[in-house]
Amino acid sequence: TFSFGTDYRPASFNGQLFLHSQIHYTELTDVFEIDDSGERSGDPNIWLRYNGPNATVWVWENSFDWQLSPYLRVDAGVSYIRARYDEEIERVAGLSTHSFIKQPKWTGHLGLSYGNHGFFDAYALYSYTGTMLAVGQDADIWRHTPHFHVLDLGISKSLKDFAGIPELTLALGVDNVLDHRQK
Repeated sequence: TFSFGTDYRPASFNGQLFLHSQIHYTELTDVFEIDDSGERSGDPNIWLRYNGPNATVWVWENSFDWQLSPYLRVDAGVSYIRARYDEEIERVAGLSTHSFIKQPKWTGHLGLSYGNHGFFDAYALYSYTGTMLAVGQDADIWRHTPHFHVLDLGISKSLKDFAGIPELTLALGVDNVLDHRQK
């Protein structure tokens, strides 16, 4: 794996804004593959793990973190991912591809957090997952999934010296508030 990144904190924002960008490049040798067809083992009930072709993964991540006030912070990020095998692999009948399955090209997030430890802490996190190639495990089907969004919300309160406990944090959160699922 090779990586290169840079961080930048502009003086014009009094050190309250932080920008980050990073590139990762990974070469994978003899990637694990699974034969669930029974062709390699001679028995359709036996799944066999074997070494497949080489692959490369290239990722570009970008993010920022902005402390808007002593209590309020915004952070966001976007990533582009390119993961490919050096040779085409037959995933299901009629689908041979260089692409990794279940690997979106684009992901992102936007978070807002309120941190006032004397009062309470809260957060809202929006996550985006782009389209990806998916295959059916029990049938020879494949398709590109639609993108999907997830919203998580939470609140917590820290209590000092509560009932003999030096610090106790009570938290309440709801993940995937909109109940949006990948189809």
